[in-house]
Amino acid sequence: MTKKPNANRWQTGIAAVHRFMSTQRFFTIILVIFVVQAVWMACSAAYPMAFDESYHYGIIEIYAQQLSPILTSQPANPGQYGELIHDPSYLYHYLMSFPYRIIMTVVHIHDVGVFCIRLIDIALFALGLVLFRKLLLRVGVSKAMVHAVLFVIVLLPVTPFLAGQVNYDNMLFCVVPLFLLYTFAIIDSLKKQKKVSARDLILFLSVGMLGCLVKYAFAPIFAVTVIYMLLFWLSKKDYRKVAVRSTIASFQALNRRAQIGLVIFLVVSTGLFLQRYGYNAVVYHSIEPDCAKVLSVKQCLQYGPWARNYKLNQTAQTGTSDHDDAGKNIVEFTASWVHDLVYRLYFSINYDFKEYAPMPVPYTMAFVFGDIGLVLTVLFLPVLWRKYKYIRLFICVILAYCFSLFSVNYVEYQRFNTAVAINGRYLLPLLPLLLVIFALAYREFLTRIARQHAVAVCVVLFIVVGLGSLYGGGTMTYIINSQPVWYWGNGLDPITGFNTWVRDVARHLVIGAPTN
Repeated sequence: MTKKPNANRWQTGIAAVHRFMSTQRFFTIILVIFVVQAVWMACSAAYPMAFDESYHYGIIEIYAQQLSPILTSQPANPGQYGELIHDPSYLYHYLMSFPYRIIMTVVHIHDVGVFCIRLIDIALFALGLVLFRKLLLRVGVSKAMVHAVLFVIVLLPVTPFLAGQVNYDNMLFCVVPLFLLYTFAIIDSLKKQKKVSARDLILFLSVGMLGCLVKYAFAPIFAVTVIYMLLFWLSKKDYRKVAVRSTIASFQALNRRAQIGLVIFLVVSTGLFLQRYGYNAVVYHSIEPDCAKVLSVKQCLQYGPWARNYKLNQTAQTGTSDHDDAGKNIVEFTASWVHDLVYRLYFSINYDFKEYAPMPVPYTMAFVFGDIGLVLTVLFLPVLWRKYKYIRLFICVILAYCFSLFSVNYVEYQRFNTAVAINGRYLLPLLPLLLVIFALAYREFLTRIARQHAVAVCVVLFIVVGLGSLYGGGTMTYIINSQPVWYWGNGLDPITGFNTWVRDVARHLVIGAPTN
């Protein structure tokens, strides 16, 4: 019996979509979609935006007053930034101070400086997308799957919102894939060639230490990866024998200029790392010392997050806390923690910190496909662990990072009787890895129930998720919820007028959009 023409057309169409998903052209479209959204945010959104933009920009201005990355004393009247002398998350601000110096030397206009630094942040995030693609392709994930994951990520409302403002998370989004690329370069070299490149090893260690100085949240990623690499090195006798000798030999084979450059890079990164993390651990017994251990309480109260925690701690100790989310056990807190993280990947927020609900279609799909993906990942974890060797490191990194994030949030919840600082943007540096694992779990499941049509079903699922993400997702979530005061010029410039027109049209077309 011959196949029906409609069936043939359907299969041909699905195959064409799958081929297109695997092309460089599709990845270019993903980058264009991201850049257009993020640049729109940079051009339109008033300064400062909600994710601590004035905090980051203000510290950039402080570092622009000196050449050294080390602050020897607390600058005059900078209480609103907390203690800066021993803050381990400073490298982004220091590096951004150099383009800031150039910009302000040329134009001397504050808003132009903000806009230019925003554009640099967009470039950093775009570079992160390129590096994540390179990382995932290197470890054997198909182009179609990698591109599908990145397409979903650029249509998260939080992605262009974060990328279009001054924030160190944009640099961290670059650091994670770059660090893991050097990790897999060492692993592959040891597996296939029974040697370790001195260049890769030095860059692995240096990028890891400097990543911790971009944001201290990178520290658990660095620590668990170093442990993983040590265990991998010790796992086979052959590795232990050749690693040291081959590293020395590869270093000696480099030209003198490369040797000097690598040694300087390693010494500088190690020195900066120890200057913050080593000193803080020895003197303050913490990698990020509490503000009040360095400055006076009066000074620290000028710093918003510390003042919030100080007041919450006082009300908790006096028993006057009346927060609605108090009294949860660890299971209830974990459920609400996951919910809040996902919610804050899809919500809108302005600098007044008032939250606006996500658009129902992309938000509902996130929970449906995310919950199913999590269940399938748990069910097929032994298969994934055995079948995909690189998944082991991804899982270890994700678990270490999420456990660290959860621990901080849960300890603060127990202390203050209310949840604070639970933000979806904190997941972005590892979200490509997590979504790839989910996608592989889906494929394992579909291969078992529909072997001949597994790829076709995966493509259909991507089309559903992609269209749902477009339907009110990305920057459109911000536009739909926006008000004139959210924009530069307070609604008086042509860009704001265009945004208002788009908002009014979108509110009539998108299900669940506010009517006024």
